[in-house]
Amino acid sequence: MKLFERITDYRIRQECTVSDFQYGFQPGRGTMDPIFALRILMEKHREKNMPLHFLFLDLQKAFDCVPREIIWWALRSKMVPNTYVEIVRDMYHNSDAIVRTAVGDTTPFPSLLL
Repeated sequence: MKLFERITDYRIRQECTVSDFQYGFQPGRGTMDPIFALRILMEKHREKNMPLHFLFLDLQKAFDCVPREIIWWALRSKMVPNTYVEIVRDMYHNSDAIVRTAVGDTTPFPSLLL
């Protein structure tokens, strides 16, 4: 399944643009880039004795509870062709999960994502 997911991901990325401000889930981009930019901003504002305000949002678990209908809507709003939206929907339809532990894998069980 991983290969199929990668191919689908590649094709969807070819169809829509992502903001330059998006760092998560982007090849070649990581958290160090925006941290470096913030550090430069802090230094420049400190040099000029200007106030600077930050807002940090912790979105670490945000995608664990996104209703699937919102995912389909977001893909369509980015003008992703319906064929690809349906492929992604099919990947989530009747999906099972397995928990990998130190003593082995569990038996598959239904994924109850929204």
